Amino acid sequence: NIELKSRELAALYDTASFLNNSATTETMCDGVLGKMITLFGAKAGVIRLVDKRDGVPIVAFQGVSEEFLSQENQLQCGDCLCGDTAKGAPATSQDLYQMSEPLISQSTCISEGFKGVVSVPIKARQHIMGVFNLFFEESVILPPSELKLLETVSQHLASAIENQLFVTREKDMAISEERNLLAQELHDSIAQSLAFLNIQSQLLQES
Repeated sequence: NIELKSRELAALYDTASFLNNSATTETMCDGVLGKMITLFGAKAGVIRLVDKRDGVPIVAFQGVSEEFLSQENQLQCGDCLCGDTAKGAPATSQDLYQMSEPLISQSTCISEGFKGVVSVPIKARQHIMGVFNLFFEESVILPPSELKLLETVSQHLASAIENQLFVTREKDMAISEERNLLAQELHDSIAQSLAFLNIQSQLLQES
């Protein structure tokens, strides 16, 4: 379908252009999330980034309540559908009412009024950095082509986040090196001053 392919290429180009011009991880996540919610006609969405200490906290969100955020921020890798994605499960689009009973009872999505959920890993070089979620008021299941588009967008986002982390580390290293250099210069300056005072002291004693 030429129209579908054109739509996908336009979405990828728009996303890549946006990511190239974004300064922070938060800006990138917020922007990409908004674009995908609009593109797929979703009711809401969240982006979570994996944190070894805090599980999978939400870093960007649209269209969800404070109660939803409070409960979902306690999510751990392996909990529910999104937690499974963070643990390595493939991208999936699900009708919440067709899922097994334990998952429904554990999910806050039902009480939020959602019927369909998409869960896509944010992955760079086989390393899962987070989870991209879209939520629908209808029992929507995306076709494989649209799920693949979301996977590609998520990979672009992961690469941009990873690059941002590298830039931050380089800046931190540059600052650290500059501090070390200043400390060394200060140390040398003090050492020279002490040596000069020592010489002056010896001269005074001799005189």
